[in-house]
Amino acid sequence: MKLALVFILAGCAELPAPLPWPPQEREIETPQTSEALQEYYHKLEVTLRARGLLRTDQRAKDAPFDKRDLLANFETIVFYDEYQRGSAFEKSNGQNAKLSKWAAPIRVKV
Repeated sequence: MKLALVFILAGCAELPAPLPWPPQEREIETPQTSEALQEYYHKLEVTLRARGLLRTDQRAKDAPFDKRDLLANFETIVFYDEYQRGSAFEKSNGQNAKLSKWAAPIRVKV
């Protein structure tokens, strides 16, 4: 009897307000610089392929590594210190590094 009363009273409760519809997705506009770079690198790729200067082979014998190897190497470079902090270029023992970003743009002239 008590259980039936609980269900009857629960049916009298107000329904929660319906959730609003999610916003409609809009097409993402890319900046002109991104489009210009995309076009430049596409032209460069086409040119290099036509001249035979861009590798397209998969699992080459002279490059015995795959995506997982590249990812592991990247993570090692990014997330671990190469040298001990506060020492004069002594090799690190593999301590985790604090991930930080540069305060100013880095410019390299080649």
